[in-house]
Amino acid sequence: ERQQFEVDPRERGNFQHAVLRDFHEHLLRAGKRWRDLTPDEARQLIRDLGEAQLGRFREGLFAASEGRQFTARLLIEGLEKLIATLVQWNREQYAFDPSFVELEFGPEKALPGWRLDVDGCHALVLRGRMDRVDLCRREGADAALAVVVDYKSSEQKIDRLRLLNGLELQLLAYAGLLRHLSDPQGALHVPALLPAGAFYVNLRGTVKPAKTRAEALQDDPTARATAYQHLGRFDGQWLRLFDTRTGAERGDQFKYSIKRDGELSKNSEALPAGAFTALLDLVEAQLRQMGQEIYAGRVQAAPYRQGHETACNHCEYRGICRFDPWVRPYRRLKDVEREA
Repeated sequence: ERQQFEVDPRERGNFQHAVLRDFHEHLLRAGKRWRDLTPDEARQLIRDLGEAQLGRFREGLFAASEGRQFTARLLIEGLEKLIATLVQWNREQYAFDPSFVELEFGPEKALPGWRLDVDGCHALVLRGRMDRVDLCRREGADAALAVVVDYKSSEQKIDRLRLLNGLELQLLAYAGLLRHLSDPQGALHVPALLPAGAFYVNLRGTVKPAKTRAEALQDDPTARATAYQHLGRFDGQWLRLFDTRTGAERGDQFKYSIKRDGELSKNSEALPAGAFTALLDLVEAQLRQMGQEIYAGRVQAAPYRQGHETACNHCEYRGICRFDPWVRPYRRLKDVEREA
């Protein structure tokens, strides 16, 4: 498709990604970490960098009209709220430090592609880009703990059923890549990496309905923390590095809760010991199975149905696809764990 000079949802997301990248790179040049700023300092820096990015992003896409400038400033204002919350967490309770942004892997990139052996004769080489990688370097430990953060323009969470059926692998595949890096010392200046979590972060924040306009505009720290809660999965054995608050039984930055007996509740995204590693193993096995099917020449259309949603809903190839649900039914997603 031709690339249009227009502001669409993708370009709004790209603009916010560019401002966040500038924020991190500015701190790197200054020799500072995110936790070295106060929330107000972080907001001001985002505001300044956003205004500078407004004029040069995509040859002035957002500067082309007053309406687009207004849109850009709304996006910047949203980033100010986000960064103030993230910096506050980083200063008070999050032991990881944002260390890399827009980290690319693949041929001729900062990191090599993830070479995944399929059957001893064939392999897949995966490439991509991680929005952010946070590290926690523990004194005396052989490996640094790593967290992958993926920015999204709206709320997104890991769907268990889609994950089990191989439809939602990207985020956790990023974490899987980090544990297979051949030379982390040379590329990232750490002896080794141990993935500890992977999360989606909503750039706009999840806003709950309010009864009045005044209530909606009120700056409530508790509501703001909930709006930017990280959604994903993480290794529960490192819980007190994700949330260093003494005696905390419920997370705000991360979704977890601890029962009276000290065990994690079932709706926690903190997984028991060994379960997070098993999850990465599952994703790797699914990628390998896809590689086997590719080399076996299996290319049939087999779209899924989940409730009222199908894989065809947003597909741009429906005009040429010969799949007909009247002839062949949609593929049903199986709850593999429950059936087992």
